[in-house]
Amino acid sequence: MPERLSHYTNKEALKSILSDQEGKGICMRAFSNRCKNDEQEIRMGEYMLKRIINAYSFPQGSLLHQIRDYDNTASISFMEGEVNQHMLDVYGHYRLEFDLRELGVGLFSRGLIDCEYVPESKLVEYVNEYCEMISSTYKSIPVLQKKYGKFSAQPINNLFGFIQMELDVMGKVFCLKEQQWSEEREWRMVFGLNDNADIHYHNEKPYVKCYIDKKKLTGITIFCTSGTIDKAHEDAREISDYISVRGYNTKVKIEVF
Repeated sequence: MPERLSHYTNKEALKSILSDQEGKGICMRAFSNRCKNDEQEIRMGEYMLKRIINAYSFPQGSLLHQIRDYDNTASISFMEGEVNQHMLDVYGHYRLEFDLRELGVGLFSRGLIDCEYVPESKLVEYVNEYCEMISSTYKSIPVLQKKYGKFSAQPINNLFGFIQMELDVMGKVFCLKEQQWSEEREWRMVFGLNDNADIHYHNEKPYVKCYIDKKKLTGITIFCTSGTIDKAHEDAREISDYISVRGYNTKVKIEVF
């Protein structure tokens, strides 16, 4: 995991994220994956999920059995790559910089998942290869159980391998993007939107709250043009005062882009 991960946003959202109103540190909103702007991404992920679910009969307790569509998941995005015009136009001109390495990698936890980039034209081939891999592992389990016994080492080890593969597939389902967005080098924190989740709504979009320790914020950058640099300095002073009274120990920088 990289030393710095970035979250691009606008000034209003930045102040909301860093407001510390509840005294729990940085509060980020994990919005439903169904509410993403990128319909192509949703289409690709759903194709992969449905193709795999329809191809195989998974155990009742499996992740793939429980999560059957994008309505049951939410995520927060962080970018690894350097800034580009696309990120500023789509997400905003304010960049929050974090060091999240100790969170590790995880699915439906506080961990992060590295996005994978596949051209949509290659999606069918990509998913077919996964289905073949799953098939060879999944079908071998009952054979091994019959040969060595249900709870012997061989089928149990194979079952653990299948669970790991299932986690890998689920990570890709919710972190699969078109190749053209590979510059973003995106990482995601994925959450379940189930009956146990504390679900809130903003403009009718469901989300859950995720709290991050203030110490993990390592910097704030405001991107501007040469013609708006005076306004950027004014905003930087405002943001510096805002975070100072809330106990953040980081600096606000300005970068002409």
